[in-house]
Amino acid sequence: MIQTTRSVIAPALVLIGYHTLFWHQWLGLNSLLFSLLTFSVLFIVRPESRTSRAVWVTTLGALIGAGMIVYYNTLNSKILGVLMYMTAIGFWLQPRLYFTGFALMTYLTEIFKEIPLSILGRLRGLLSKDRQTSSRKITFEYIFIPVLIIGIFFGIYIYANPEFSRIFTLMLNRAIEFLETLDWSWFLFMFTGIGISSVIFWQSPTRYWLMRQGRKQLALIRKRTKTYPNRLHTGLYHEFRIAILTLGGLNLLLLAVNLTDLYYVWLHFDRFRPSNFTLYVHEGTYNLVISILLAMGVALYFFRKNLNFFSKNQTLITVTYLWIAQNAFLAMSVGMRNFRYIEHFGLAYKRVGLILFLILTLFGLFSLYLKIKNKRSNFFLFVTNSWALFVVSILSVCINWDMVITRYNLTMPVKAQMDIHFLIFEMSLQNTPLLVKHQDLIAEKGKAVYGSPEEVKKLIRNKMNQYIEVVEKKQSWQSWNYTYLHHYQYLKQIQYETTADNLPLPSGRIQEKH
Repeated sequence: MIQTTRSVIAPALVLIGYHTLFWHQWLGLNSLLFSLLTFSVLFIVRPESRTSRAVWVTTLGALIGAGMIVYYNTLNSKILGVLMYMTAIGFWLQPRLYFTGFALMTYLTEIFKEIPLSILGRLRGLLSKDRQTSSRKITFEYIFIPVLIIGIFFGIYIYANPEFSRIFTLMLNRAIEFLETLDWSWFLFMFTGIGISSVIFWQSPTRYWLMRQGRKQLALIRKRTKTYPNRLHTGLYHEFRIAILTLGGLNLLLLAVNLTDLYYVWLHFDRFRPSNFTLYVHEGTYNLVISILLAMGVALYFFRKNLNFFSKNQTLITVTYLWIAQNAFLAMSVGMRNFRYIEHFGLAYKRVGLILFLILTLFGLFSLYLKIKNKRSNFFLFVTNSWALFVVSILSVCINWDMVITRYNLTMPVKAQMDIHFLIFEMSLQNTPLLVKHQDLIAEKGKAVYGSPEEVKKLIRNKMNQYIEVVEKKQSWQSWNYTYLHHYQYLKQIQYETTADNLPLPSGRIQEKH
């Protein structure tokens, strides 16, 4: 009974739920319901996974992501929610994993490799009981020869019997007409659903990534090699001197860079002319981000093996700690450049993304410090930072960035001219209620670019109508989400009050969602 539940009932239940919740629907309430369904069934059919802490942490994260799809329904919540869901399923399939990257790859490997290959293998088994028969021989003997012989006799009968030919032609035309009435997108949709339901309850999930994890170690192990005491310029001591010279020189170079940033970025940023401002922030920021990543790679290279156990490496460790600290200050300087730019031009998606990236970078530098201090392996860094990325993803989906960016740009004093084009055309429909609420301010700021305040209000009205049209297409219980419904009611009322020539101020105050 347990075997039947796992192999037949459970996948069928998930497949039915998949079709009911997602066919011709947008992501919304269905995301949370499907997540609850799959995790509940997994809890029943995979009792061996219940004791894994990683399973429960990622499952909670996936449910939070699905909940934020229901609440906010932003693109950010949809992408991260799906990725967290796949990661959690990977841990359910292989509960002994502890690296989120391997868990995600376990899920993807099942979908795109293991299941298709297993199905093909079973088809071959049906065609031939002799497992030693080559695939070419199977194809020739069991497919090509019968089709060839049947085809020859079929052609003879078609030409020899006119009535048989007429009946066959009629049947062929009816079959073509029937195929034309089929919705082939439904078959593709169901094929995807079969893949999803199969991977969840696959009896023998791939062990490839679990075996790869088994070959990795979190702690470094010293590998002793033959030494030559009379040759000081070879082996470990030689590498130690190279590391001291390299990191010492890099520290001096970075100190000069940090002192420059301290003067120009932290203390006297107002001295930059507007013509140089964008170039300094954009190109300088990207280059410094690359330099920080390369800096981490340099430290990882020198502390990859036995230098961690060298008896006279305290000086090298001190120099490396200084190198990590200086790169942390450099990362904060990059963040300060970003904040200065936000103060001047306002918020945008990439600027928010840079803030999140710098948070992960600072954590990565801290984990690098722990790796050297506790003599951990490079794999330790991957595992630790993958979990940091997972936590930041959970925090990120809990914020409606469209509303935060729009609210900041509309309410905070921005030194440069407000980017009206970005707010109306480049941001998603999520910010439409705020555009309507602050339409007078936007119209006044945008008249220099669009000619008149009325033209700007017309653009806002068009976006509002588009928002209402999109939400009305989503009005089903499967696609339901709180933010769209809340804003739809507000904008629908404004639409009724709108005339062809003027877009009035909203009557009443919208409760803005963060």
